[in-house]
Amino acid sequence: MIHIGLTGWGDHPAIHEQNDMYKNKLAAYASHFPVVELDAAFYSIMSQEQYDRWEKQTPRNFSFVVKAFQGFTGHDRQHYTRKDVKSMIDEYKNGLTPLINKIIKLYFISISTLV
Repeated sequence: MIHIGLTGWGDHPAIHEQNDMYKNKLAAYASHFPVVELDAAFYSIMSQEQYDRWEKQTPRNFSFVVKAFQGFTGHDRQHYTRKDVKSMIDEYKNGLTPLINKIIKLYFISISTLV
């Protein structure tokens, strides 16, 4: 099955026209599309509480494509020990718990920097 969505829900004013929808951008977005790319996960490791807020704003059949944290892909240009990487992966996986049934794909650009 093919799902069509956008990369993020905040920068699309055409779907946020009503004042009450502007306050709940993700819910407004989810009323138009069944999936969204979660770009924020690339820039920082998100908490369970944040993922839980997003999950609660979307219908049951809504899905997320979660980008990998830049520390995993090498895009942050940092060097990590194996212990650091394991700790980050554990924190990343723990945060994702609220979305586990709504994730279509975990989007890893490159994992070669982990070894």
